[in-house]
Amino acid sequence: FLMVMLGTALAEGTFYEPLPEMKHPAGNPFSKDKEELGKMLFFDPRLSGSNWISCATCYNPALGWGDAFVAKLSCGDIFRKGIMMNQFFKFLPGLPVFFVLLVFSLVYVGEAWSGPGVRHGLRQSRHHDMHHGMGHMGKGSCPQPRATASAPDEFLKLKNPLKSSSYNVFAGESFFQTDAQPTACKVCHGLTGNGMGMMSLGLNPPPRNFTCAETMKNISDGQMFWIIKKGSHGTGMPKFTSLKDEHIWQVILYLRTLVQ
Repeated sequence: FLMVMLGTALAEGTFYEPLPEMKHPAGNPFSKDKEELGKMLFFDPRLSGSNWISCATCYNPALGWGDAFVAKLSCGDIFRKGIMMNQFFKFLPGLPVFFVLLVFSLVYVGEAWSGPGVRHGLRQSRHHDMHHGMGHMGKGSCPQPRATASAPDEFLKLKNPLKSSSYNVFAGESFFQTDAQPTACKVCHGLTGNGMGMMSLGLNPPPRNFTCAETMKNISDGQMFWIIKKGSHGTGMPKFTSLKDEHIWQVILYLRTLVQ
């Protein structure tokens, strides 16, 4: 049922523009620390009354800060009451009542009873379970000495084929923060990419600090693509075989935005 709604949204061209520039109140001026804190809280489900959903559940960065639902449904309706029957029938006209109840039970009741994976919402299920480790804030080690193996020539010469559009950057951010498998990038590299994620203390050499301009300026797109795809021998960096090439390039676009 969720795939039907998502497919309908894509078929109808329901895509969204980036958010407009925010105007900061005079009594509450902008600061980088506030930005980092807000970003941390945006992905944290503990702010919800149920501890199940975060802001990103409904305002998904990879979906233009939406949720791809064509029907005008609120997150509260979805998670507290379930989708209303009249909205359900708008997508599946004439479906027998028995089948409607069966789908509702399997998708919503079944997911709710299956464990804590529902915290991020049914669209982002169980594979988000351990992705809330925020690690430490700060600048991290910069410059960061490393002896990572150089990629083969066929990879080194690669250039990112994707445009640095808001959609691609948002998609890369989603993989970095929550969606990448076997684990989200932030678990080791930190929420802000500073190399100080919750698992970083147990790794030698430490994870890459993507915010360090002095280090990152010498790392080519092809080198990063090769490391993400193949892993880095002798470090804690695994190979992300579950990511398609397009997804890896999206992650690299997002990493480039972290450089300070």
